[in-house]
Amino acid sequence: MSPLSGFASRVRSSAPFRGASLVLSSRAFRGTSLVLGVGLAVREVHDIWYETTVSGKDVQLDDRAQLILGLAREQLTERAERERRLRGLMLSGEQRARAAAEAAGTAHGAKAAALSLIRVELVAEAQNVLHPGFSTEDLKQRRQAYGNVKWTEAAMQSLVKHSPIVEVGAGEGQWQAELLRRGAGVTAFDDFSSPGRWSGEADARPLLVPQASVQKADAEDAVRRSRGRTLLLVYPPPGPMAARCLSQYIGDVLIYVGEGRGGVNADNTFFDLLGSWGLEDAISLETLPGSFEKMYVLRRAGTTPSAPVPAK
Repeated sequence: MSPLSGFASRVRSSAPFRGASLVLSSRAFRGTSLVLGVGLAVREVHDIWYETTVSGKDVQLDDRAQLILGLAREQLTERAERERRLRGLMLSGEQRARAAAEAAGTAHGAKAAALSLIRVELVAEAQNVLHPGFSTEDLKQRRQAYGNVKWTEAAMQSLVKHSPIVEVGAGEGQWQAELLRRGAGVTAFDDFSSPGRWSGEADARPLLVPQASVQKADAEDAVRRSRGRTLLLVYPPPGPMAARCLSQYIGDVLIYVGEGRGGVNADNTFFDLLGSWGLEDAISLETLPGSFEKMYVLRRAGTTPSAPVPAK
């Protein structure tokens, strides 16, 4: 099985997750709260890896192939190599933490300081593997401003043309707020099931995005309540949510922002359903290193563009 196939089931069996489990369950870390610092570092590394996300404006056969058939071999190879390096980092982190704990002896303060230093080193080294050129603060600010994916001017212009829109899985509402600012009609929904992105921080609090108004609803209910609106899915989570939305959707245009089959979004059922949709446009986005999202504008087979409906 490919290291990236079946992403939803791969989360628990992936090398980074197994590495995290090794650290958290290792003998050096049992029975003491001092290890929480290193444990949180491993969790941060895991979250960054899986939260994190090729270029080409023209709609070509390779755009459709990448979306429905899967990411290109070189993309999978690149990601597998990063995963290999991350696994090595996880294992070395366990060894370094063990050595630091032994060197500190029984002194509580010394052990805490040593493990805290290991935590800082692990996060910095993982950051360099996953997102070279970006600091942790850079990523935090980017995600607060844009959510999981950073839009481009071309993406926003295309979206506005397809107003009114319903965004399902809207998170904190960054895309909705930007579209509203540009005059589009957008309703946004989320089931709020995902944990806060920065919940591990001492000062974590809900992110309030100006102008955003994300309503609580599950995927099917959100779509049923929004007839006549273009469906927008921005970076849907691995699993059935995207397919559930699409199964309920009766509109003609779908806008999907994310990676193709075998990547970090949706599931095989969703990409199977896309077989009955035609690709109208594939818009490049400003992605992070090693991420392969695009904005795909798809039209249901057998339908033709109609006059735009005034935004509400």
